[in-house]
Amino acid sequence: MVMKQKISLSSHAYDYIYGNIIQGKLKVGQFVSEEAIANKLNISRTPIRESLIALNKEGLLEKAGRSYRVVIASPDDLVELYEARKVIETENARLCAMRISRDQLADFKKFMANVATVYRESSVQSLKKVDLDDQFHDFIDRNSGNKYMERYSKEIRRKLKIVRLTFFSVLDVSEDDSREHESVFQAIINRDPSKAFEEMTKHEENVINFVKNEILPTLYKF
Repeated sequence: MVMKQKISLSSHAYDYIYGNIIQGKLKVGQFVSEEAIANKLNISRTPIRESLIALNKEGLLEKAGRSYRVVIASPDDLVELYEARKVIETENARLCAMRISRDQLADFKKFMANVATVYRESSVQSLKKVDLDDQFHDFIDRNSGNKYMERYSKEIRRKLKIVRLTFFSVLDVSEDDSREHESVFQAIINRDPSKAFEEMTKHEENVINFVKNEILPTLYKF
């Protein structure tokens, strides 16, 4: 019982800190205060430290002396992460077009219809846009039929989430993303693996170019 409670408290602290990071309440380079979190959640520091270690392993926090702060990858790390994402996402799209079930295809159509409705609203928040982007790629990854590819893709997107949230709110590419996602979607519902691979390749290459030409200069003040 004690062990379950300990894990639960660690998960609670993890969710709280992670939520503050992706919502921009904890900024890039900002130190995480164990004391403030302990007071806020009314828990001891032990589960907080465990959650900080977990977030450090996932690449969202970095050790700075005896403390942790919100990390951001170097320019080279960012590019390499997006290049790795391209390799995985393009293959997942191809596999998805081959393997997706009829029921899952129907669910995919409902999801895309909902996305179109949401994007017609002018007041869509950046966090919602990032979440919709995650759901789109998650759906394809899950239906690729390859649990390892799904896991690696999710891990990469998780590491990139803070960057996407912070800068996609300033440099809005949601319209381009939506159009490119629709092209991938059409290839998948037509069960055309080659076309799905091709359209996802175009999408990921556009993302990489955007990162190099817009995000990196903005982030690192080149």
